[in-house]
Amino acid sequence: MAAPGFFSRIRSAFRPSAPERTQSAFFKGARMDNWSGDWNMAQLSGSQVLRMDLTALVDRSRDLVMNNTTIARIPSLFAENISGKDGITYQAAVKFANENYNDRANKALETSWYRWAEDPRSVSADRRMSLLEVETMLDEVEATDGETFTRLLPGFDNPYRFAVQILDTDQIDRRYNVDAGKGQNAVIMGVEVDTWGAPVAYHVWPNHPSEISRRGERMRIPAEQIIHQYIAHRPNQVRGIPWIAAGIVEAVQLGEYTEAEVKAARVAAAKMGFIEPMDGEGIVSRTRDKNGNLVSPRWDAEPGTIEQIDGKFKEWNPLHPNGNYDAFEKAIVRRLATSLRVSYMSLSGDLSQTSYASGRLGFLAERMVYQSLAQRKIRRWHTPVHRVWLRQALLTGQIDYPSFDAEMLSAAVWHPRSFPGIDVSKETDAADHKVSMGTYTLTKLCAEDGLDFEDVMKERARELRIAKEYGVPIALMSVPKVAPDAAPREAPAPDAANDAPAASLTLVEDAA
Repeated sequence: MAAPGFFSRIRSAFRPSAPERTQSAFFKGARMDNWSGDWNMAQLSGSQVLRMDLTALVDRSRDLVMNNTTIARIPSLFAENISGKDGITYQAAVKFANENYNDRANKALETSWYRWAEDPRSVSADRRMSLLEVETMLDEVEATDGETFTRLLPGFDNPYRFAVQILDTDQIDRRYNVDAGKGQNAVIMGVEVDTWGAPVAYHVWPNHPSEISRRGERMRIPAEQIIHQYIAHRPNQVRGIPWIAAGIVEAVQLGEYTEAEVKAARVAAAKMGFIEPMDGEGIVSRTRDKNGNLVSPRWDAEPGTIEQIDGKFKEWNPLHPNGNYDAFEKAIVRRLATSLRVSYMSLSGDLSQTSYASGRLGFLAERMVYQSLAQRKIRRWHTPVHRVWLRQALLTGQIDYPSFDAEMLSAAVWHPRSFPGIDVSKETDAADHKVSMGTYTLTKLCAEDGLDFEDVMKERARELRIAKEYGVPIALMSVPKVAPDAAPREAPAPDAANDAPAASLTLVEDAA
């Protein structure tokens, strides 16, 4: 009979032993040796990491935006390319059951929306910003702080009974944390979440927490009233990270190095040299200042002046900025641009070494970033804001249309800013070729420029009618002309369910 524990000893003899992680690793990047011994690591959740560092990251990001000329460009760079000069424009897209557009409803909706959007007294709770100004601020704040908070205020005191309030990210208390308990949700950096990690409420100071006299009591605002927009990099991450976080150290080093070079250049420009005493004679001459201290002589140079001195003049001509400064600055700015997913030429404004090919390649990659951010903003901000606005506008009678079906009237198309091509002629020829082959549509081409195809056609039809009235020919490229002996096609009869008849398009023949 086998001794007790015999089989267990046999099994353990053939069981492979786990390697010592501190001595070896399968991946070189996981080794702990002289090279990586000071690489501090901690296996923490995304929220735990932010809980310790977020306040410092936000404060430093804001300071760089205020005081670093390179970083100061970042918020406006994203605002200009996400919202643009016109903002993300709204187009009502309500249809009948037969899929024809309800022109009357769409016109009423757009008229009411833009009347609200262009009036600062109606859009923002502080009555200071139009919708475009709100959009621009959101882009700039998210680039700086990594997140934005918008409070929806249905029932607000204005004709539409609706406004939005842009909250400072400091108002959502980052220092307020509560562990989950029996009947108690967890609160992580001011965000209350349920067991699934979904936001339930936000704990908000009525004013900025630094204003002690006005701070008041912290409020618990339900999540349905808050739009929290940020980019999550890890699961269950409840707060956003400043977009410049990865480049903070390099941006500071660039700023300090630039400042040192500027100071050195100023010193070099202000001081010409020194006077060395003759051999064995010691100090040439010294005088006393008003406090009785001995000081060396000093001369101020003037153009055309020759002075005789006792001693030898030694020129002092330090070369600043340093010859390596330009290369160093480009390297740092290039790294910052990479971390932000934008091109070096956009962040630096330096086009000296940009060719057409490299410029186009960088522009196309960067444009995809802006388009992605714009679509995210449409889904996360414009759509929920529009839905609350629509409900309130219907209740207050601000929409001139006999229907209260908010679901039907909520159909909309949002047009982000368009990006002009680098070589418009070549890109237009390529688009014309794709449309001719049938692999692309005019609707998509218009959408790329932030336009609606039907609106373009209506406007073109109006132009052609006016041109025909005045006898002015308009040439339409890439469109076959109607044969002279061809019978004109009759316009379809107006749909009984549609308020506006379909516009007929007449081609104006060339006068020749």
